[in-house]
This record gives sequence, structure tokens and C-alpha cells, in this order.
Amino acid sequence: MLFAKLALNKLWVERLSALLGGGLTLVGLLVLVGWWMPLVWIQGYLPDFPSMKPNTGIGLALAGCGLVGLQSPRSYWLSITAGWGLLLLGLVTLAEYMIGIDAGPDHWLRPDLDTDLFLRPSKSTAICMLMAGMLLVRSAVGGWHDPRVNDLLLLAGIAPALMTLFIWIYQPFAVAGMSRSSLMDWHASLGFMAFFVLLGARLRRSSMNKLIYRDTAGGRFYRSLVLPMLLLPLFGGWLLQQLVLEGLTDNATSIAVLAVGMAIIGLLVLSLGAQSMDDWANALQHESETRQLAEARISLVLESSGAALLMFDENKHVFEANRAAEEMFGWPLEQLKKMELNDFIPQASRHRHDKLMQGFGSKGRNVSYNLDDPGRIMALTASGETIPIQATVSRITVGKRVYFGAVIFKGDRLAEKIVTLRDESELDALTHVPNRRALERRLESLPEQLKRGQEQMAVLLLDIDFFKRINDGWGHDVGDKVLMAFSAAVGQTLREQDNLYRYGGEEFIALVVCHSLKEAEVVCQRILERVRQLAVAVTADETLQVRCSIGVAMYNPTAATSLEQCIKWADEALYEAKHNGRDQYRLSALEYTPPGDIGLGLES
Repeated sequence: MLFAKLALNKLWVERLSALLGGGLTLVGLLVLVGWWMPLVWIQGYLPDFPSMKPNTGIGLALAGCGLVGLQSPRSYWLSITAGWGLLLLGLVTLAEYMIGIDAGPDHWLRPDLDTDLFLRPSKSTAICMLMAGMLLVRSAVGGWHDPRVNDLLLLAGIAPALMTLFIWIYQPFAVAGMSRSSLMDWHASLGFMAFFVLLGARLRRSSMNKLIYRDTAGGRFYRSLVLPMLLLPLFGGWLLQQLVLEGLTDNATSIAVLAVGMAIIGLLVLSLGAQSMDDWANALQHESETRQLAEARISLVLESSGAALLMFDENKHVFEANRAAEEMFGWPLEQLKKMELNDFIPQASRHRHDKLMQGFGSKGRNVSYNLDDPGRIMALTASGETIPIQATVSRITVGKRVYFGAVIFKGDRLAEKIVTLRDESELDALTHVPNRRALERRLESLPEQLKRGQEQMAVLLLDIDFFKRINDGWGHDVGDKVLMAFSAAVGQTLREQDNLYRYGGEEFIALVVCHSLKEAEVVCQRILERVRQLAVAVTADETLQVRCSIGVAMYNPTAATSLEQCIKWADEALYEAKHNGRDQYRLSALEYTPPGDIGLGLES
């Protein structure tokens, strides 16, 4: 777990590689110095020093310099020089084996060495130096970017070092008759293995780098198993070697046990990998199903809303559109997904639109902008026609990618929706007649309309008699029934050109277009007679009789009196009707003086 945590920290990997580079360089230089002069202070602890061959010491020193040079671009020259040196040293060593001559640096630097002493580096060492040299040059120059080549070079370098280390631990040369001088030294094997592992972690284009730094389930799985997979064979080999030396088993049996053990470990790792793949596949399937369900829900909402949807990438190319967009703009869906944002904008508007999008793109991460002027915001259709639209444009940032979405309504459809919403907001929820807000809007345009028609209007303020007693005695449910029945009865009594509004509570206002006061009085009498016939069922056996009082005021659009003032006069007349016994109407004398006594009497 410590390795997994350290591997994720790139700074620690860089520090470890620099530390290892310095250590390899120091070890290589000490080996070379030890071949030229006795280092008593080292030989006191290591009597066989220097056991590493001179050429191997040069190779380790060059590999260490190469790692140190990778710490900064300014020191890449050191890595390139060390890489070419390792390539030359490895090629010379292999040439010595192929041609059979002694031409290595050890013979140039120490010609007095006993030529019978076999000091030539092993073939494994030569291969490690060749691979190290190529990787250092690739890392510093950066000319080749194929990760498969990097992986191949890393494996070709790690394999001989690991095999040699295993040979030294398990010691099969005692059986096969191999000579120690033909093998890479065990400390050289460790040095080259550490070099390749840390260099692979630093190579940006390599599988090792991706697995080490990838903070995913696969990366964690790799980091948790990489060290055990490397150390278990070595530990198992050492343990079996100890059993052979103690005479507890023979070499053939130990090799068989090691092979079976590695096979079992391989099967366990394969099983863990298969289980992890199953878990990932199940999680991916669940995520895919969840996403499909969410997309289906969003699609259902978008398709049923009637709004056109267009999604753009950061280059303003369409990558998603719905059927409403197809119907609105006239292009098939497949063609819509090949278009750009400017294809929908008229030529005359593109400059202004580009400026708008530049400012929009410089805002926060996720913002929205409303284009809500259908008279100015126009869009192009497939036929070349320009249509008024209203759109909400949203900028969405997902990771490092930026997307734009537009929800678009045609101007005429938008107007219809606005009218529908306005009508719903101006309708009383209980009685389904226009409410006070609708009355206020109606009063704004009514004077001009009456002037054009040269008409007058009577304002009738109606109030249900004893409504509080009904609510208190029978409950609000019965009160609601009375309100609904009353508004329906009055509405049926009024003419087509008249309007009824719920003014508040049990009060209603009727605007009655008429040419004279007598015409208004006829309407009042009809309302009273119709309400007297109204009986609201409160139980299976009981009904409730309803009565109302009415206050009337006349409005002349040519006079200086406002409609609001007329409503106040009608309210005063209503109070007079209540005060005089209810179930009657009263006329306001402030605006009209009658020729004689009419009906139930006039206000004096």
C-alpha cells in the first residue's frame, strides 16, 4: 500500500529517480576507482570489493547520470550523452562476444590487467545497457511517441535483470555448471531493475506510467499487485534454495514446486482480474442503464414541451437536436447534426451575435443567457425564411470541455403560451370567473373602447347576503358551493357583452354595457329574480336559499369621472341596499338623477 501511495505522487517519483541516479553514479564511480587503487576502508567491510566488472560500473554510472539529467530540460544534454554512451558500451560488449576480441573500455584503461581474467560484462548486462541507452535518448529527445516501443524496451531491459537476480538467489548454476563470471552481478541486477522501473514511471508515453498514475480501479489493482508479483518468485526461489542446501529436497523437486507455485499465483491473479472485470462491467452496465433512463426522461420532457433543443460543442458544431428543432428549422435531424451555429443566424445578425457569444463565453463556468425579444432575435430556416424566436442559451462546463445548449421557442408559439399563462393567472380558481387582476387589466382599456363605441357602462357591485352566517353555520364547504352556484347563476343572466368578476370574498363586480339607466335596472332585476330561484343543497334533505344586494353606478367615458371612482360610488350604493333590508339594488345618485321613483327606490 505504501508503494501504491508513493506511486501516485509524481514529486516523490521524481525525487526517488534523482536519488537513485545519484546512487548509481556513486556506486559506478567507486567500482572504477576500486579497480585502479585499493580502497581499504571499503574492503574492510566488503573483502571482495570490487566484485563488479569495470564495464558494468561504467554502465551503472552512465545510467545514474541519465536519470539525474531528466530532472530538468536544461540538463537533458546529460541524459542524451549518457544514453549514447550506454548504447556504445552495449554494442561494443556484444561485438566482443560475436567477434571474440577484447576491445572494451576496461582493456583501454587498464592494459596491465591479466588477460586471462574474464572481466567482460555478461550478455545480460550488455542488453540492459542497450535498452537503457535507447530509453534515455527517447526520453530526452522525445522524437518517438509510440508507447508500444517504450513498453517493449522496458520489458527487454527488466527481463534480463530480473532473470539474473533470480539466478543468483536460486543458484541453478550449481546444477547446470554455469560460471559466475558469465552472469550479471546481483547488485548490478538490482541497480538496473530500479533504473527501468523509475524510468518507466517517468516516461509519459508508457503503459507503466499510465498504470502507476491512473487513479482508477485498474490503476489501484496494478499497484497493489506489482510488488508481490516481483518479490514472490524471488522469495520462493531463495526459500527453495535453502531447502536444497539443507538436503531437505532435491533440485528437480524444488524447480517443480516453484513452477507449480507460480502457476497457482498466476491463476489467483487471473481470478482477481476476472472478478474485477466483472465488477467493472456490472457497474458500467448499471451506469449505462441509469444514463439511458435519464436520457429517456429528458427526451420525453423536451419532446413534449414543444421547444426546439440544440446542443453545440466548444467549436459551435451541433451534436444533438430534437424533433421540435427539425420541425422548426426544416432540416432533417441527420443534417442538423452536421451544421454550425452560424448556419441558424441571419447574415446581418452574425457580427452582433459573435460579440454576444464572446462575452457569454468569458463568464463563469455554468451560466445562462435569455434572448427574449422575438421582435429582434431572428433565426434562419431551411427555406431561407427568417422567423422570430426566443431562446435560453446555457454554457455547461464538463471537466475541461465546454458545451452550449439552446432551448428555442418560435415567437408566435411563445405569444400563445404567454396569453395562456396570463389567462390562467387572471381566473379565479374556485368560481372560474375572472378575478380582480383581470378586472384591473380590463379597466385600463375600457374607457377608450367605450369612447370608440359611444357607449356608457353600468358598474354593478354584488354581495351575497348573510354570507358570513352561511360560512359560520354550515362551514366553508357549503360557502364554496354557494359562491360557485351564485357566480354561475349571475353569469348565465348577464348578456354576452357583459362581464362578471370576483372582486373579493363574496363580492362580485359586473360591467354592463348599456345606453341608459333603465337598461341597467332591467339587468339588476333579472339578476335578483334569478338568484331568488337559487337553492343550494347542503344535505340530502335541506337546501339553502340565496339572496344578494346590488349597488349600481353609471360610467360615462366622456365625463371626468374615473372607473375607480364609479366603483366607490357603487360600493356606497351597495351599503345603502344592505342598510335598507338587502335583496334589492340601489342606484348611486352622485352620477345620475332619475326622472321618478323606479323599482325599490332611489338613493337620496
